[in-house]
Amino acid sequence: MEEVCRRHGLDASKLKRWKHAMDRSLKDSGDLIPRSLVAALEKQVEDLERALGRKALEVDILKKVFELKGLKLPEGM
Repeated sequence: MEEVCRRHGLDASKLKRWKHAMDRSLKDSGDLIPRSLVAALEKQVEDLERALGRKALEVDILKKVFELKGLKLPEGM
C-alpha cells in the first residue's frame, strides 16, 4: 500500500484511516447500497418490465391487425 501511495502522492496513514472507516461502515450495515434504495429500485424495475410487456403486446396486436387487413407494416417494425 505504501508503494501505491508514494507513486500517487497519497498519505498512507490517511488512506489506511479511510479504509478502516469504510470497513467499519460495511461491517455495520453490511451493504454498500441501503436496503431502502434497493427495494425502490427493484420496484422500478418491476414497473418498467410490466410497461415493456404491455408495449410488446400492443406491437404484436398491431402487427396482427396489419396482417389480417393485408396492409404493409411501416419500416422498422
